[in-house]
Amino acid sequence: MINNNLVPDINRLNPAEVEHFHGVEGIKKIYEKTLEVNETISALTAMTKDIDPEFIKWGLEVYVPKRAEKKIFAKIISPKTDRAEEYIKHDKESYRKTLLIPADKFPISIEINIFGDYVGLVSWSSSELLGVLINSKKISDTMRVFFELAWEKALDYQREWEERF
Repeated sequence: MINNNLVPDINRLNPAEVEHFHGVEGIKKIYEKTLEVNETISALTAMTKDIDPEFIKWGLEVYVPKRAEKKIFAKIISPKTDRAEEYIKHDKESYRKTLLIPADKFPISIEINIFGDYVGLVSWSSSELLGVLINSKKISDTMRVFFELAWEKALDYQREWEERF
């Protein structure tokens, strides 16, 4: 038999929260949360051709300028695509650093944002506009460790490409 008096204590010990979002307006909320938290963002992203046009317009015209104005730095890892190579040209004014990785070896198709105690998972493909926001210090700290591991390897790819050309 479960002691109902324990349930509130269990919930207090496990403060993780998970929210899900749908459509352009829904996933904008995840990015707006990054502006509220106001900490560096570590992101693995997919600069693919199928990004919803309404979302990308909002991202480029509204979100990125707000983030840059607030001086919220973004560290980005993206597979090397034509769109990613165009994106990287705007790193300085967008207050970010983007590292590219081989698209054939690492075919990322969503975005993962790690910021503060949050992890956001977003699919902004026109055919699947959805996102999940997890509020958990343990999950965000662990995901940040994996991101930093990936960042170190992405730096190796960056150096390798720079040496070639």
